[in-house]
Amino acid sequence: MKKGAIQNKEKSSRLKARRLELLRVTQMGKLSEIVSFLAHEISQPLTSILAYAQAASRRVAGKDPQLQEILQYIIQDDHRASAVIRRLRSLLKKSAPEFVRIDMNEIVNDTVALLAADAGARHPAWQTVLDPRLPMIRGDRR
Repeated sequence: MKKGAIQNKEKSSRLKARRLELLRVTQMGKLSEIVSFLAHEISQPLTSILAYAQAASRRVAGKDPQLQEILQYIIQDDHRASAVIRRLRSLLKKSAPEFVRIDMNEIVNDTVALLAADAGARHPAWQTVLDPRLPMIRGDRR
């Protein structure tokens, strides 16, 4: 193959790679807009759900332990959903990673709680045995 043909092929390949990168950046921008919109729209009802669950919890305090427990689950799940939204918003910000000390046991507990809620079980069939001596790690919680 001639030198000019090879150079044209390389230029064409670089141009194709740049176009693909531009497409990816555009798609990420659109995804960011959608996630931002959804985060805002979901935050509003979560705030109402939390307020109603807290009000109901105060009204039944000391009267109906089972209902009190259910309301606490609702409040905990609301907090967890709100935390997910905060992390999504944080991911969308164009900022440098925030490396902090993270407790591995906390990550395991959060994961177990998420799995239990997703499975619809409040009393999961598994048991977690954590080691409080695990070293802290550095990472970005987002």
